Amino acid sequence: MQIIDFSRYMPGPLASRILLDLGAQVIKVENPVGGDANRGAPPYVNGEALFQVALNAGARSVAMSARDPRWPALVEGLVKGADAVIVGGQELALAKLGLGYDRLTAINPRLVWCNVTGYGEVGPWRDLPSHGLNPDAFAGLVPLEWTDGIPDPHGDYQSAGAPLSGIFAALGILGALRRRDETGQPQRVHTSMFNSAIWWNWRHVTTLANTGEMWWRYKDFGGRYATYRCQDDDVVLVCPIERHFWQRFVDLLGLPAEWRDKGSWAETVMDHGYNYPDERDIIAERMATRPRDEWLTEFQRISIPFAPILSPAEAIESEHARANHALREIIANGKKARIPGFPVQFGRDPQVDAVLRTPALGEHTAAVLAELSLSSQTRQDAG
Repeated sequence: MQIIDFSRYMPGPLASRILLDLGAQVIKVENPVGGDANRGAPPYVNGEALFQVALNAGARSVAMSARDPRWPALVEGLVKGADAVIVGGQELALAKLGLGYDRLTAINPRLVWCNVTGYGEVGPWRDLPSHGLNPDAFAGLVPLEWTDGIPDPHGDYQSAGAPLSGIFAALGILGALRRRDETGQPQRVHTSMFNSAIWWNWRHVTTLANTGEMWWRYKDFGGRYATYRCQDDDVVLVCPIERHFWQRFVDLLGLPAEWRDKGSWAETVMDHGYNYPDERDIIAERMATRPRDEWLTEFQRISIPFAPILSPAEAIESEHARANHALREIIANGKKARIPGFPVQFGRDPQVDAVLRTPALGEHTAAVLAELSLSSQTRQDAG
């Protein structure tokens, strides 16, 4: 699978990152000045921009300005041998760069053309410029906290639409390739950060669209799906909402015996405790009598759903994360760095265990031009 990535920032490069982890060969086509916009932006690892390292490890980098006279030939040569291209922007702007759907599928009639935008290719917001948080705000996702009359996004909030649109782009490309193989026809794929953010909120959106109300907030659940402070002030989440889990939990904590069969299990599989507001305070008293690790040992012994509330640092350094390859090592500027590992494991190929290296900007330009029988001589004003 040959992927040519002309996109910038996060969504498109994340799509090619995923496809690379699935075994694709990826060529990144970047501006000679600034690359794909991830280069040069903090934070840094081993002297390189960390997000560039994470997104581009294992790819080949070709740097050329769209003003370079070789640009049309480069695009044509790359697209002829490609299974899919990834672009980002509105059709008119892409057409000016020679990257529009019609031109590229004329070059390669079996091409999958994927465009990732902020707000979509149609609609009144389609031409708005955007960065990660903008589409989330339009999608109704961004929680605000006010301090001295100043509104800020909640301190722990991270944008959803930007990374999700990259995931959906990769998924769309794979589906389109399957369809292409069946029909022999080119395929046009599009996703946006806005639509991805709407989808991410699917429980609230589905509930709101059909009932006019928002879905439950976790803090509004009953005491059977709640967080509790332990004796050492660490926090544990417990979720014994099925009958057999609840009965084990009641017995372990020494809760009133009549609670064992108190629930709506005749009508539903789960009972969160909505109708029993008195339970939470009593459970909280019992949970405060022992330190976190003792509770974790006991909950694991009786096999109920639970989790400690870990920090991100605790999570990624845990023995479980190591066992499941949650992080993988790559080489950045000659030294080791770590990035999130692909969260799907395969019994057979593709093999994703190889240590990948992050390319320097334009590192493979000369080699790729030679493969396409184009001159590698660089114009002085090409950047």
